[in-house]
Amino acid sequence: GKLSLLKETKDLCEIAREVVDRMQVAYKAEGADEIKLDCQGTQMAQVDAMRIDQVLCNLLQNSLKYAKGKGVEISISSLANGSLI
Repeated sequence: GKLSLLKETKDLCEIAREVVDRMQVAYKAEGADEIKLDCQGTQMAQVDAMRIDQVLCNLLQNSLKYAKGKGVEISISSLANGSLI
């Protein structure tokens, strides 16, 4: 079916911090390096927070599964017309 998005103004850094905090537990349990988050201040954007959370979780789960414990860094920065994750 059709995917509907619930867009609202959210801080991408806050969403990423929440995901990283949840996923650190799994990383520690597997003996993997901690997840590093590079995000300065706030990065406000019109997004579906649940979908961004889901995408970041999936990326970190795949990293844990396939990167064999190597470090992971998430970086969020401003662009002239938006943000880059």
